[in-house]
Amino acid sequence: MSSSSSTPPPPATEKQPHTAEEWKAKGNSYTKERPPLLSKAVECYGEAVRAAVSTEDHSSLHIYYSNRAAANLSLNHYKAALADAKSSVEANPSWVKGHFRMGEALVKLNRLKEATLAYEAAEALEGSRVIKEAVVRTHRAYVTQFFKSSTKDIPVTVKYHSRERGRGVYATRNIKKGELVYNDTPLTCHQLVTSSPKSTRVCSYSLTSIIDPKTFSNESFRARLRSRQEVSELIECPRCRGSKYSESYLSDAIRQKAWDEYHSLLCVGADGPMSAFGKLTKLARDLGKTNPLYIARMMANMVLREQALLKSKPSLSPEEILIMAGEPYTMFIANPEPGPLENETVAMMQSLAPSSSICTLEVYRSLNGAILRNTQALYPVTELHLLFNSIGEKEQYEVLKEIAPSYKTPYDYITSE
Repeated sequence: MSSSSSTPPPPATEKQPHTAEEWKAKGNSYTKERPPLLSKAVECYGEAVRAAVSTEDHSSLHIYYSNRAAANLSLNHYKAALADAKSSVEANPSWVKGHFRMGEALVKLNRLKEATLAYEAAEALEGSRVIKEAVVRTHRAYVTQFFKSSTKDIPVTVKYHSRERGRGVYATRNIKKGELVYNDTPLTCHQLVTSSPKSTRVCSYSLTSIIDPKTFSNESFRARLRSRQEVSELIECPRCRGSKYSESYLSDAIRQKAWDEYHSLLCVGADGPMSAFGKLTKLARDLGKTNPLYIARMMANMVLREQALLKSKPSLSPEEILIMAGEPYTMFIANPEPGPLENETVAMMQSLAPSSSICTLEVYRSLNGAILRNTQALYPVTELHLLFNSIGEKEQYEVLKEIAPSYKTPYDYITSE
């Protein structure tokens, strides 16, 4: 007698993915589960990468890495996410999501400077609101972090407001009149090419002025000026001493500091105007443009930092070296801006450091944008100004005839640039 009941069919066997796209689709399906099965998604995207590599079809490799980076971010596996995002960018530098997820991972790892650069790379490819907000948000966090230690004992905080307004110093309490609350040391200086009075000599590094007392016929004024100035003579660089574009400093210590930071690369030596930097200096002076010379110092500093990193940390990637070499200047985030003599400046730097990755038009314009939005033209108060302010009005008028006859009153001179 036969039974009327039938044996149930076996459960359908899930088809195993074989191609890279099938593995990607499988990984995507896991991310849509509730809750998402992210660990399984990571495994599937890894299989997609392996399948693409084995078949030598790299056309979508950047997507597989990017998807795995997103899954690792959600799992709080930030180092793995960063590695995947970097691989995505290497596979396709034009893939926006690769750069953006690199920024996301770097933020989680508290590497805010690098995160800002990653977001900016994404923004250059796609200027969406989300990416723009990420750039500003991350740079704001970096500025706050950067100044936190230096402002912890003073009544101010430094905040980044926007690209248009840059960063600013904000009081955390009422400030008394005349109270010194913050001392901000410039990273790099350069004398304005049209601003050197004939009666002054200026330290090439600190821009501190030295006035020759012999300039003045008023013996009393000369004696008091001589007693106020701790340094009466500047120390010339021994390599470019006597040349038209030589540099001079307040002390040997400052001379060495300038040498270590930029002058060892830019020194015109005995060639003076005929050297690479000498020729650029003449062009800049003829045009009355300071920025090319200012940027040359910044780029030289970056090149020297790059050379030191290549020796001390040879395992670093070119991208990491570029970021670390530019570390002093990366907080001054701004839109790149074309500048005067940009091609001439880049060509000059390339002639001095032909193997460097720093000497590019992109770096020049980034630095020029930072200068335009963050640099101030300062006119330091010299001992001459201080002494002039301390003497009587009658004597002020006598001295004024000697040092600045174009000014009508002593007050006009003291308050001038």
